[in-house]
Amino acid sequence: MHDLAAAIGWAEIITQILIYVATAVAIPLALKYIAKWTNLKIDDKTRAYVEAAASAAIRHGVSAYAASKQLPVTEAIREAINNHEVRQKVIGSATDYLSTNVPDGLSRLGLNTADQVQTLATTRIDKALNSLSSDVQGIADSVADIEQTGRSGMSSGARAAM
Repeated sequence: MHDLAAAIGWAEIITQILIYVATAVAIPLALKYIAKWTNLKIDDKTRAYVEAAASAAIRHGVSAYAASKQLPVTEAIREAINNHEVRQKVIGSATDYLSTNVPDGLSRLGLNTADQVQTLATTRIDKALNSLSSDVQGIADSVADIEQTGRSGMSSGARAAM
């Protein structure tokens, strides 16, 4: 009996030690996982915030150029699509906008230098302008059709069918 009681006593002690060791290992791992998960959530929110700011920066850059040249925004977009110098002016305005309005979000994503912010602005503007390029051309064609219809009373499609 005495051996059984001693074995049970040792088993309880070993079990408690194993629980302490497992807890000591599991808690830091769990905390590390939770920290990583919550940091990713914060980074996702920051990334979405900066993406929204980048979209606003594009609008700001195009609008600033349009205002400086007293152009409609659609014409400013067309010039930014077709003219490298205009695109660079829009990128400069967008970069300034981002640096001024979301410096904390940019640094949180590791975009700490002017070149990194300009690369972000350039990438977003190129992507936006390339997708808008076909849209603007379609709009311009529609406007041209409407203008021609107003002048001749007939659409270009109707004239082509003749």
